[in-house]
Amino acid sequence: MRPETDYATPWEVHGRIQLATVCAPDMDAMVESYAKGLRFRVIARGKVTPDLAALWGAKAMEGKRWVLMGPENPHSTAIRIVEGDPLPEGYAPLCTYGWGALEMAVLNVMEVNDAVAAAGFRIVGAPADRQFSGPVKPMQAAGLGGEMFFLTEIRGDPKHYFYPRPVSFVDQLFIAILSTPDRRAAQAFYEHALGFPFVADYEMAYTSLNKCMGLPVETLQQFTMVKSGKRPAVQIDQMPAGATKRPVAPAKLPPGIAMITFLVDRLEDVSAPLLAPPQDISFAPYAGSRSACVRGAAGELIELIEIGEMSDGDEEDDVEI
Repeated sequence: MRPETDYATPWEVHGRIQLATVCAPDMDAMVESYAKGLRFRVIARGKVTPDLAALWGAKAMEGKRWVLMGPENPHSTAIRIVEGDPLPEGYAPLCTYGWGALEMAVLNVMEVNDAVAAAGFRIVGAPADRQFSGPVKPMQAAGLGGEMFFLTEIRGDPKHYFYPRPVSFVDQLFIAILSTPDRRAAQAFYEHALGFPFVADYEMAYTSLNKCMGLPVETLQQFTMVKSGKRPAVQIDQMPAGATKRPVAPAKLPPGIAMITFLVDRLEDVSAPLLAPPQDISFAPYAGSRSACVRGAAGELIELIEIGEMSDGDEEDDVEI
């Protein structure tokens, strides 16, 4: 099936998050919830081809429907919803190793809170004022497929911090949160295999993680940030005792947030082993670029799209995303 698309290629820089892929127990319900709750539009749709399934190391996904959705902002990132299985019994966001959450910039977090609640998302943390590299007002919500969102309103002028400047209701996916049993091993992977430099270590009362793990909300948790260009790209959470390996059916994608797709200058510079030989894929979001997948230190699935050595990321400040 040839995908239908009006996909607009966003600005390109090594390490930029291009999209997240989530698995849908109910594809139609999830697409509707993203349209109503996030105000996303359908950008492209199709079925998983044999080449794409092989690229992911997930041959059993062949023939599954996918829908690419995103905000009206053509320079933003997207979320690809892939038809999946019912969630495993007892599955809870943030409690297993792998991609734990998606942090996205929003225009008005109070309005977003009302919209996602009305669309069937489960509110994990209500909007609250915080200070993290600048004034922010985040909230946390879980989608119908067990995918966790950190939806963040940036207060003040974001250009003085690392935050993006949203122009749509829910806009840029700017940090992917990774849940890991060993954050130092994960940090080393992103630094050495993908070339994402270390930013800093942090310790804070992590309300959403503590709630998911059944811990007192004031419990301090540790995480590490790595960056692409001037902005953080991956938040590496050191998971507390009780976290477990995410259950994954043979040859299928993981439930919840299945993978994150990053742009890279050259696949040859990636030192991690590829799951399959690179493929040139014509449809969105690849647009004919070479792509491949690797696994990170926590077993997380990472998709890479090659862009060539076009930018070093130092001109991001003037890009409205």
